[in-house]
Amino acid sequence: MSDPVQIPNWLKEKVIDKFNSGVSHIFILHFNVGDYFPVQDRFVTLQELLSELCGQREIVVTYQYPSGFQFQKAEMEPRFRRLAAMGSRDPFPGSANQSLQYLERVLKNEALPSRQVALVIPFAESIVPAGGNQSGEEKACTITLLRWANDRQIGAAKPIIFLITANIKDLSNQLLSSSQGIEQIQIPKPEVEERKLYINYLIAHNPALKMHLAAEEFAHHTQGLSLNQIEDIVLRALSEGTPITVESVLTRKVEILEQEYGQVLEIMRPKYGLNAVGGLNYAVQELKEISEIMKKGLTSAAPMGLILMGPPGTGKSYLAECFAKECGLLCVRFKPLREMYVGASERNQERAFAAIRALAPVVVMVDESDQQQSSRDAGSGDSGVTERMRAQAFEFWGDQSLRGKVLRIDL
Repeated sequence: MSDPVQIPNWLKEKVIDKFNSGVSHIFILHFNVGDYFPVQDRFVTLQELLSELCGQREIVVTYQYPSGFQFQKAEMEPRFRRLAAMGSRDPFPGSANQSLQYLERVLKNEALPSRQVALVIPFAESIVPAGGNQSGEEKACTITLLRWANDRQIGAAKPIIFLITANIKDLSNQLLSSSQGIEQIQIPKPEVEERKLYINYLIAHNPALKMHLAAEEFAHHTQGLSLNQIEDIVLRALSEGTPITVESVLTRKVEILEQEYGQVLEIMRPKYGLNAVGGLNYAVQELKEISEIMKKGLTSAAPMGLILMGPPGTGKSYLAECFAKECGLLCVRFKPLREMYVGASERNQERAFAAIRALAPVVVMVDESDQQQSSRDAGSGDSGVTERMRAQAFEFWGDQSLRGKVLRIDL
């Protein structure tokens, strides 16, 4: 696969390099899929980015249920029909699996040279959803994609296939468990330099915008936001005729995060630092030293977590919030993640962990009820839900790359 345009690092390193090396030809893109992405001097949607990346291929087609096929260029459709042995006026099938069967005809047609087909499936959960109650159609789609991942003839044709979903746990577990031919790529929220680049782009294209802070400061305070969420802050300021200030950015940021993650996390913006804590001199001094480590970004010296011990009502939560303020960080805590539906609890926890990664650096408060949910002794008779959630939690909290970025405080 060629790299004709300047593209994000995650796309080059995790998709193009793996595709060119033959590791995979099916890629599941998840998490920050609704954002804008830099391409040279422009910012485009994910589907536009993939379309440009694959623009030199003979057939670039998007399949979206229930609307069906959409071709990048009009002249691609007649070529597709010939390769799929369809008449020029034959209607495209209505069902997802039948559509995939026509695509398979194209992928296996020897008249088509290698590396000439690209397929994009947005909202992939609409055809291969999670859960144990898949319809016959959904099971057939899952099996078809699994076959494509392992089919040597299709692999030799070098197509590239993208499945797009916001939450990876919404997809079929069979698909996610495949160890060959399918790669899962989490699209990250933009880093500070990318946010700064986009903010300068917005300033240049909106001369009426009133900025009461520098672009660098704006970028710093929007950690955890996507570029289209930053655009939301700018458009609101323009429509209301108000300037963009630190306070307006932080206020809107918390509102956005509550809308995006409010189902699984409580987002807190602490008001007071450690100087507001009365007594507890030893604890306050220790926390001030740790806050200096966090502010300086000394990740190797930062602890992975802290335990605040004491009976209920002694100010542990308040102390943790003051510590987060001292560090200059947001503070979050888990909302109840358990649900009655199959797979919902695991999806909620996965979403919460993905949110915490995106918000880093961040302080995470974990209270007794959260700890009880993942207790080693809990979970008998719940069909393995607790075991799966516990495994997710152990993997997340044991990730050393989070040191100095995510600080857990047990209360």
